[in-house]
Amino acid sequence: MELKLSCGCGQNYKFDIEPRDGRMPFTVACPICGIDGTTAADQLLAAQFSAAPIPAPPPVAVRIRRAAPAEPVAAAPAPLPAESAPVVPAVAPKSYYAKLPEAFAYPFKGSGVMILIIATICYSAVHFVSAGLFGLIMRTFLYGFVFLFMQNIILTTTTNEKEPLSFPDASGLVGAASQLGGTILMSFWPAIALEIAKLSDVNIPSEAIIAAVILGGIYFPMALLVVAMKDTVVAANPLIVIPAMAKAPMKYSVTAALTLVVFGVRQLGNILSGTAGTVTFRTHDMNVFFMAIAYQAIWALLSVYLLTVMMRILGLFYNSTKKQLGWFSW
Repeated sequence: MELKLSCGCGQNYKFDIEPRDGRMPFTVACPICGIDGTTAADQLLAAQFSAAPIPAPPPVAVRIRRAAPAEPVAAAPAPLPAESAPVVPAVAPKSYYAKLPEAFAYPFKGSGVMILIIATICYSAVHFVSAGLFGLIMRTFLYGFVFLFMQNIILTTTTNEKEPLSFPDASGLVGAASQLGGTILMSFWPAIALEIAKLSDVNIPSEAIIAAVILGGIYFPMALLVVAMKDTVVAANPLIVIPAMAKAPMKYSVTAALTLVVFGVRQLGNILSGTAGTVTFRTHDMNVFFMAIAYQAIWALLSVYLLTVMMRILGLFYNSTKKQLGWFSW
């Protein structure tokens, strides 16, 4: 017989089996995320076997003998009516919009604060890596870790929304860095091309570059989501991203708007942080020096926090629209 299962990550899969005593004769797992599906398959088999009709027994001839009239028996007293249990109304699941405020508290659940601090150190290390070949290698590893950190939040949310923040498996850092770089390039290549043209003395209005950056900011969240879910940068192409944006326009508009706000706040903070970094290297006043260092550390922590919140929102967005998106089907 054929069984079809649906995993929490959105992947559907099927297989043929011969049940043994109404149970699975072997274990099965999701081909995408690897979550064990044997228990779910056993439950599906139990439901199917319990629903099977039971054949009626063959008729049996019975000889009836007239009995003597029985003595009248006093009727038993009627049982008292049992007290009915209170009816608990079913709680409707929260909508995508109702879950958005919870995303801002997500980084503080479980060991989230400690993870944020460690991730902040890795994030800040990017700005202190030296130039040259060694610097390029270290930056590649650090950007790869950043992508794995973001992907892990998205996949954790789409698998189990109650699971707290955790560290990713830090393997394949070079491939992860290429996925992040490819996603950024697919999203912001018009702005990058205009900026290069302007540096080449082509008369490009600043408004055109700003508009291209905004369009890239609208495109980037969906591109990052599909790359994280399918684990390939090829998925960031417009043939997948643009139709996905059109399938849930209202929800994605809110998601993209929040992304642009976070992006704008981070850019402003990066400018101020850069100013503080300049002060750090030029000042001879120790009080100013430590204040500038403290500001840079606080801003790096805030940047990681905002990044975590945005990845959580992307995961919640996918959970509420995965049927419309249809990225994983039979």
